[in-house]
Amino acid sequence: MDLALQILGWVALAFLAGFIGQFGKSLTERLLARRRERRDEARPGAPEPLQALEAAPAGDKERAKIEKKQAKAEYKRRKKQG
Repeated sequence: MDLALQILGWVALAFLAGFIGQFGKSLTERLLARRRERRDEARPGAPEPLQALEAAPAGDKERAKIEKKQAKAEYKRRKKQG
């Protein structure tokens, strides 16, 4: 009987550790996502996604793509400089 209680105690401990680990992982991912969002908002010169690309007429889509690539290249250049 004592052995059965000891086994149940270890099983309960393993389940508890898994439960805590899963929620700790979720909390960490949420905190890191918030940190990334704040860092991206505070970063000057970060390119904003072009929402007009999907709604633009055919001729404007090419220009929007070129502008997006230029903004991305400018962002990378600034990031590399520091």
